[in-house]
Amino acid sequence: MKKVIWYVLHNNPEIDAYMNEFESEFPDSDKQQEFPRWFETKIGKLYIANDPSCTPDLLALACGPSSTPTSV
Repeated sequence: MKKVIWYVLHNNPEIDAYMNEFESEFPDSDKQQEFPRWFETKIGKLYIANDPSCTPDLLALACGPSSTPTSV
């Protein structure tokens, strides 16, 4: 599942600014392993602060896939 999450985040231009921020703060980190958790925390803080830059799409990306199965 981690690879799927990384694929979605890594290939989404909407989060490029956050990826750049992460790379600036943690240049020697393993992005694939550490960025998803950092991104979730970052967007969560923006959401709590009612920051207008925290769009519903960003929040959904940060939260990741639902663990609850749904039927279509």
